[in-house]
Amino acid sequence: NNRRKPLDDVGVRRAIAHAVDVRAIARSVGLGKASLMHGVLPEGVPGHDPSIPIPERDLDEARRLLRQAGVAPGLRLTLSYVPSSTTSDTAALAIQSQLAEAGIRVVLEVLASSAIGKVRRGDFDLALGNWYADFPDPWPIMKFSFNSANVGEGLNIARYANPAVDRLLNRAEVTMDTAARIDLYRQ
Repeated sequence: NNRRKPLDDVGVRRAIAHAVDVRAIARSVGLGKASLMHGVLPEGVPGHDPSIPIPERDLDEARRLLRQAGVAPGLRLTLSYVPSSTTSDTAALAIQSQLAEAGIRVVLEVLASSAIGKVRRGDFDLALGNWYADFPDPWPIMKFSFNSANVGEGLNIARYANPAVDRLLNRAEVTMDTAARIDLYRQ
C-alpha cells in the first residue's frame, strides 16, 4: 500500500524487494515452473524489457535502506491474502520468513474471498494477488494497475500514484502509432 506509512517511502519498498528472494520462491513455491518478470510487463507483451533487472536478495542492502528511511528493526506489517491454492499459503510463509531476516515482522492475514474489498479500500499493508491480462497488450496491465485514476476498485490495489506516469499512460492510450505507443509504456 503505497499510501500507508512507512510504505509510502520508496526506500522501504526497495528494502522489501531486496529482502525477498524471488528466485527461491519461484523455485520452491512455483515448483520450478514459475517465470520471473523483468519489470511489470510479462514476456510476450509489447514493451516487455528483458534488460530490467530482477531484484536480487541482499539483506545488508535491505537493512541499510530501512535505516536510511528511519525504520527501526522490528517494523510490523500485515500481509493480507485470499488463499487461492496451497501456493499462496506457501508464498506468504516464505515472504514472512524472508522479511523477518531483514528485521520486518510480518503478520499473515488470511481473507475470505468476500473480504477482498478490505484490500481494495486500502485497509492493508502488504497484499498477495494475481491478475491475468485478457490479451497480450500493455494497456490493461499499465492502465488498471498503475494509473492513479484506478486506485482501489479500479485494480490499482497498490495505490500507486505519479502524475508523470498518469500523463504517459493517458497519452499511450490514445496513440495510434505502435512504436510510439510502446515507447510511452516503456517510459
